[in-house]
Amino acid sequence: MEIGNSVVRSVDDAVVLKSDFALGRTFPSFNIHVHDTTILSTENNATQFGSETCGDFHDVTFDHLKILGAGKAGIGIVSMDGSNIRHITYSNITMTKTADPIYLKIGDRHSCPNHPPVGSISDISISDVTGTNAVSPVSSSTEFSPTIAGASPTHKVSNVRLTNVKLTVKGGHPASDATIVPPENNTKHAPSVYGTRPAYGWWLRHVDGISFVGCTVTFDHNDGRPAWLTTDGSNVTISGGTLARGTGSPYDIGFDHVSGYAVTTTKTTTGAAPRIHATNSTPL
Repeated sequence: MEIGNSVVRSVDDAVVLKSDFALGRTFPSFNIHVHDTTILSTENNATQFGSETCGDFHDVTFDHLKILGAGKAGIGIVSMDGSNIRHITYSNITMTKTADPIYLKIGDRHSCPNHPPVGSISDISISDVTGTNAVSPVSSSTEFSPTIAGASPTHKVSNVRLTNVKLTVKGGHPASDATIVPPENNTKHAPSVYGTRPAYGWWLRHVDGISFVGCTVTFDHNDGRPAWLTTDGSNVTISGGTLARGTGSPYDIGFDHVSGYAVTTTKTTTGAAPRIHATNSTPL
């Protein structure tokens, strides 16, 4: 299937791939290409897998997209009903006015017959993405940090590579928000389910094999939270990154119960080395 050279505007999800059980069985979806398209979803997701995800998805490519707004995610992948989502590629994408620029989540809400096992999100490539003015197009108060979250320590989002992803978020949160512990919720899928994250930039939980290469995260308004925070993970690397340091922030990059982490050739926007805070974690 191919969607190209198009303009898609919607209040609901704009370009969305779903799989339910309406025909009495599941079907895999694959070899899909979305390209050279302008997309706007005023109240929901611009590009999205789910939330109905009974069948598997693989080998799907999104490239050369201009996202003009999303009330939820600009790039969204959720596996809520047992779907295995793998070999997905995003490249050459610009986005503005997205409440959550990038959002990956595994859940388990028991919506498909016979309660299949928890699904997976793996082998995801996101490259050459620029996101600015990261707030909902209908409410400037609606904004969420970029998120990668598995369902549990045994069901992690795995093997995600982000290259040259440059995001500017709204910011404006106090340093006290760095201590927030978002709830574990595997039955709801929207970015709002986690509330305020303890990082202004990338917040990761229950992940394995996540790499950031040449990625930048900054804010429009001073923010006291760290730029990156990973809780319960393994093999998380940040190389060649650039981050904004907020006044009063406790640290710049955090690892909590992470087995194998590395931060190399990464700096703040002023050229300083990042302050790394690691708790119950081991470097690579």
